[in-house]
Amino acid sequence: MKKAIVSSYTKGDGLLDSAKKLVQCDYTVFSTGGTYRFLHEAGIAVKELADLTGFDTLADQRVKTLSPVIYEAILSPSLREDHPLFGLKVVLVDLYPFPRAGEFEKHRELIDIGGVTLLRASAKNIPHVLPFLNSGDLMDFLDGAEISPESLAKKVFSFTSYYDSVIASSISASDLRIDHSAIALEKVCEASYGENPGERGEVFSFDPSGLCRLKVITGKKGVSFNNYYDAWIAYEAAGGRAKPAAAVVKHGNPVGAAFADSIEEAFEKAMSTDPVSAFGGIIALNREPGRELVLKLREHFMEVLIVPALSEECISLLFEKRKNLRIFIGEYDEGSPIISMRGFAGTLLVNSRIPAAANYKIVSEGNSPAPSDHMIDFGISLLRLYTSNSILLIKNNCVIGAGFGFPNRIEAMQRAILQAGDTAEGAMLLSDGFFPFADSIEIAAEAKIGWIIQPGGSLKDKKVIKRAKELGIGMMLTGERYFRH
Repeated sequence: MKKAIVSSYTKGDGLLDSAKKLVQCDYTVFSTGGTYRFLHEAGIAVKELADLTGFDTLADQRVKTLSPVIYEAILSPSLREDHPLFGLKVVLVDLYPFPRAGEFEKHRELIDIGGVTLLRASAKNIPHVLPFLNSGDLMDFLDGAEISPESLAKKVFSFTSYYDSVIASSISASDLRIDHSAIALEKVCEASYGENPGERGEVFSFDPSGLCRLKVITGKKGVSFNNYYDAWIAYEAAGGRAKPAAAVVKHGNPVGAAFADSIEEAFEKAMSTDPVSAFGGIIALNREPGRELVLKLREHFMEVLIVPALSEECISLLFEKRKNLRIFIGEYDEGSPIISMRGFAGTLLVNSRIPAAANYKIVSEGNSPAPSDHMIDFGISLLRLYTSNSILLIKNNCVIGAGFGFPNRIEAMQRAILQAGDTAEGAMLLSDGFFPFADSIEIAAEAKIGWIIQPGGSLKDKKVIKRAKELGIGMMLTGERYFRH
């Protein structure tokens, strides 16, 4: 007779159905602890592993299945026929759920030891023993579905490495540099395609908060790789603001952003920056739009709309006109923006940003009133989202010009100033990097820029500051660079 070991943290219909199916398929089911009691009380023929191992639990119930009797049966390629678990073919284990945002000291008792060992041992000895992580896969197998042992082993080792990574991330040792790492990534969904049609795209999350927690509603089209990436930029650009704010993103850069006293005004201002580039972009709002604003929104061709909430009537109105639209719905949650990853050709780059307190230093008073801390913070939070080299012009709580992705700062300035036109006069200019020469300051003076906010740190800072003073431009150094490549 075939045998199966079943150990499950989750006690529900899925477990009952699996155990019943195993019995129907002529398996003798063995279990331990709470799983045994749950199945036994449900009237399912189940045997206790303790009868074979000679112990119920050890180490204050931390040891239940760590027995040579069990692991000889799982790991032996040719088990002797008089072994009590001869014929073992299936191991079903549902691990204790260690929280993704858990704390090691608080949740250490949820660290599964025996369950992980059962799974890994079974995965090592496929196809003699088949490991199952959930009842669904086991039911498919028992119903006759073709499931390769290799696929089961890959699922097990992928999941147990993920499980250990979640535990590792719960240990507070941020200053510790480690030589080996498995990042705890949980698959959110399949993208409709990758960066280009014909390429595969998948969405994984290593943080339970942020963009991936939002509800996604789609029309005729799914959400692509680029949609997700641009949506993140828009989500960050509009989110986390005390006042109503809106952002428009195209190809990974904000082409408009503003905050105002109402979400309607913020939207109009954000769209006014670059209405041509806004065509086919991503729009994010940090307040729920009412019916009138929704009617305006649906007149714009957009790939994605991000909102904190939206009525069923407004959803219907949008899809009535924009059938290919994707809508992300949910309140802004900062998540873990300090960690970012970028991969290429089998290599993963991981960047960790340590938030620092603002330390702005005025080095030139200029002829215009200094911008408020609120305006500076708004500008810098946006500046981090543009690809470098980038120059940003802000006036009246709105982006009026932006130059981004240029190989040098002069071209970035020229593009931002050209876009702003006459409105550049008196504006606040932000740069993601320092100015190596005074020529950029002279270009700003010609456009009548009021203030320049820049990191500083150039060998020629003194000459740059001196020129700003001579030209009557206010200048502030932040001491922090904001590159994003």
